[in-house]
Amino acid sequence: HPRKGILLSSQCHPNLFGKVNGTPVELFHNYTTTALGVVKPKDPTSVHFVGGGNTIGLASIAVAYSKGHRMFHLYGYDSSFRAGKHHAYTQALNDSDRVIEATVCGSTFQAAGWMVDQVNQFQELATQLSNAGCVLTIHGDGLLPTVAREMARQLQENGE
Repeated sequence: HPRKGILLSSQCHPNLFGKVNGTPVELFHNYTTTALGVVKPKDPTSVHFVGGGNTIGLASIAVAYSKGHRMFHLYGYDSSFRAGKHHAYTQALNDSDRVIEATVCGSTFQAAGWMVDQVNQFQELATQLSNAGCVLTIHGDGLLPTVAREMARQLQENGE
């Protein structure tokens, strides 16, 4: 909403910054080795680094948490191919990604390496958020939702 402002990552395309039409912008940096090597503010308290993982999907969860949100419904976090497609929309950057197979709980998924990394990082982030009192509901039937359901099953089994 224009009155509330816009959160933009420093990794966004520069053209996006020109489209905010005077709306207040809060800039954050993804907590990556690249950003840590490039962003050198004079006043470190003026910079917002956000962790969560190496994908915008995981970083967006961390940003929402930093803004006070504690209940999350995740849609589109499949982390696997569906009908041969890596995204629900055209993203040529990933068209040449090598496809690998990942098997979880007897189901095999087609995925790119970064998708498997996202699932691994999600497990750590989800555990941290759960320990902080957050509730995550993951919708879908891809690799990440399958892993999330298995995590929930194991927690229930262990009485946690």
